[in-house]
Amino acid sequence: MEGSVGEPSTKSYTEIFNEAFPYYLSIGMSYELYWYGEPNLVKAYREADELRVDRMNYEAWLQGLYVYQAVGALYPVFNPFSKQKKAEEYLKEPIVITERARNQKAMEEGNKMANFLKAWADALKDKGIKNGGS
Repeated sequence: MEGSVGEPSTKSYTEIFNEAFPYYLSIGMSYELYWYGEPNLVKAYREADELRVDRMNYEAWLQGLYVYQAVGALYPVFNPFSKQKKAEEYLKEPIVITERARNQKAMEEGNKMANFLKAWADALKDKGIKNGGS
């Protein structure tokens, strides 16, 4: 059996490189780079393609999540046995997925809480309540 453990492969390096060549062309590597460029570039192109596929997969999943949310919001309208005949509200803003967006959202929520507490403290001050009710 060719290529099995313990037996040497009968393929030459030329055959191996020729078999891999169409794959690297398909992921955007040029003829010149594949045959005459730095050998490390093939690894970088392969890893870049894996990242691209992972990103496409994540984007498809995220799109499915948005569709799921939209269908879920409309479910009461299409369910004949539902007591609620009005559609639920769809997401008001995009789903937070990046670290920067998460930090910004946390900052906004912190500012809302600070404003609420300040308004509450001002209301108590207006009623004459200070520092623990004394």
